[in-house]
Amino acid sequence: MTREARTVFLIVLTLLFYAFYYLFFYQTFIFPFPLNESIVFGVSLQFAVWNWRANRLLVVSSILYTFLSLVATQFFWSFFLKDTALLELSESNFLLIINLVAFIPLLGWLYLYCKEVSNSMKFLLSGIAAFGLFCVNLFNLPILQILVFGSLFYLGIRSTNKGTNLYLWLLMAILGTLKLITLLS
Repeated sequence: MTREARTVFLIVLTLLFYAFYYLFFYQTFIFPFPLNESIVFGVSLQFAVWNWRANRLLVVSSILYTFLSLVATQFFWSFFLKDTALLELSESNFLLIINLVAFIPLLGWLYLYCKEVSNSMKFLLSGIAAFGLFCVNLFNLPILQILVFGSLFYLGIRSTNKGTNLYLWLLMAILGTLKLITLLS
């Protein structure tokens, strides 16, 4: 098992222990899904340190996307703003604009990832994944996020040239699934 796979495994195991603790004491599944973007940003930073020499543009685009998606959450801003300012921020379009700006590095990350694992379908897969993720943020559909990230992970598994980014896609798919479980329970 690679160190990237071990990292994702330990994060998911920690979240499952957290959920089973709440299941045991409070009889409900609760995953800390507001931390999802923070977890993905931290993991992408760690992967960047480990794989900086492999493909710098891919690493930078993944870090930039995960940072912008973290900054686009109310959870991030709750550490810096008071309640009234946070309410004004949530009513404004500022977070939506940051989400839209985050699609620029996301498109680069998708293109570079698909180019790394599959030369034949890189444009089609990049477009489908970007459209799916855009719909996820616009309509707040976690099931679509799970399908997109899961299919990108599957593309990496089926590829002969496996990069390390496939574990980031797996982590995002798992975190989306845990968020969906929490929202449905």
